[in-house]
Amino acid sequence: MLRDKTLFIVGAGASSEFKLPVGWELAEQISRKLDLRFSGSRIVDSTGDLGILDAIQTISNGDVNSFLHACWLIRDGIQFSYSIDNFIDTHRHNKRVDICGKLAIAKCIMDAERKSTLYTKTHDGPNPALNAMGTWISGLIRVMQNGVTKDHVDQFFDDSAFIVFNYDRCLEHFFYHALKGLYGMSDAESASIMEKMRVYHPYGKVGALPWQVNSLEKSVSFGSEDRARFLVPLLNGIKTYTEQTDSKDNTDKIADIVDQSDTIVFLGFSFLPQNLDLLGRGIKTIRRRRVIGTGKGLSRADREIVSRSLAGLTRPDSNDVIIEEATCAELIAQYGRFLGR
Repeated sequence: MLRDKTLFIVGAGASSEFKLPVGWELAEQISRKLDLRFSGSRIVDSTGDLGILDAIQTISNGDVNSFLHACWLIRDGIQFSYSIDNFIDTHRHNKRVDICGKLAIAKCIMDAERKSTLYTKTHDGPNPALNAMGTWISGLIRVMQNGVTKDHVDQFFDDSAFIVFNYDRCLEHFFYHALKGLYGMSDAESASIMEKMRVYHPYGKVGALPWQVNSLEKSVSFGSEDRARFLVPLLNGIKTYTEQTDSKDNTDKIADIVDQSDTIVFLGFSFLPQNLDLLGRGIKTIRRRRVIGTGKGLSRADREIVSRSLAGLTRPDSNDVIIEEATCAELIAQYGRFLGR
């Protein structure tokens, strides 16, 4: 079990351990999917994504051309931006860029889930969570499980919370299946325990998973192959930075989660200013917190800058912040005793 109230802040680098794309890879994929080209009235073979085109035709009210121009704007500009979220925010007054960008996000993430190590086509084979062995999440569940018997499994998530800056559902999908394997639980029993898991996606996600029966979001299976039928309903579940900061409920929710934490762990997080701003908004208690995180690929100078920028989460002392030149799996392995009891 965890030593104290621990908040895990999860970025794209964490999902990359399950073979999902990081920011620049997602940008490339979105650019390719929105490369919808026509010869006369027919789409050119092997260009763009037909599922996105189907969705555009569903919602365009006959004005497909204006949506295509928005697709091409994203196609030609996305790779010059930090992320698709940043690009949509840059063009925040262009509603068609917002719609086409979100359609592309939804399609890319559904495809990425299906290509991930956590995806299985059948339900009668080995537990799909076994495919995550060697990643950060398999190390974390061992730390969290240690000392938690089946009789007290309802307390499994008592000391943890997760803020996930990704649109995928890898975290929820893994824990749902891992708990079934770990404690020999039924689907319904695992789903019941998962309701106690505190997880928040600031920018939304591509729908609820089928076992999340109490969710108000559209239910979509992990890695679904459906096209326009599922893409359009997912639009409302994907948010931009501006949409989040304009909503006091959302910023208050993030602040409450941060306020309640004693330890904060950044996993595969890019430390972009807009995301740090979201985390810092409305924090009520600046007190000493233990803060660790991954800085794989960052120079020593950049890790020091990140440490100073995170000092506001704990107190004006960056010595409380440790950013390691490590992967997510390496960080959890190296700090298992730091995190657990």
